Amino acid sequence: MSDRIDDLATDVKKVQHGLEEVKQALTTLSHSVDERFTQVDAAFVEQRQYTESAYERLDTKMDAGFARLERKLDQFIDVQLTTNDLVDRRSAPSSQGGGGRSPDKRKRR
Repeated sequence: MSDRIDDLATDVKKVQHGLEEVKQALTTLSHSVDERFTQVDAAFVEQRQYTESAYERLDTKMDAGFARLERKLDQFIDVQLTTNDLVDRRSAPSSQGGGGRSPDKRKRR
């Protein structure tokens, strides 16, 4: 019976040793997973910073482009208003009689 108890004690020690190895492996794995998550978090932070930076550059370029377009449109409108005013002056009958062009004699483009 004492041999059986000794065998049982040996088996228990083997199981305990195996459990210690499993515990150590799980601890190592847990640290590894934590480290990976830290790396993934850092990658997300870096990606977000890059995205925000790219968005700011795009926003700046778009603002500049819209401002340029607005200036060109304002210039076009000013030229058009001046042209319309000149055409109206030429087509209006003058107070001196017959000095202005009549609408039917204007060149059509």
